[in-house]
Amino acid sequence: MVDLNVQAIQPSVFEDTFNNIGEGFQEIMDNLQKINDGKTITLQDTLALQQSVFHYSMFQETVTKIASKSATAINDVMKAQ
Repeated sequence: MVDLNVQAIQPSVFEDTFNNIGEGFQEIMDNLQKINDGKTITLQDTLALQQSVFHYSMFQETVTKIASKSATAINDVMKAQ
């Protein structure tokens, strides 16, 4: 008899990166809330906000590139058939 061993499926790079977009946006919102609570903006706040926006943009760009390359690969396969 065949022994079927069920293992947890690891998330893909695409899934991890897609989830990071939400986390990146939350990081931006948290920094804005911190600035709003303090009623002033410091250099540290500005740099933290800039870093958050950079992370968010990087994750978004990565997901867009992966999705684009996947769509292109699917189109190439469909044309080849």
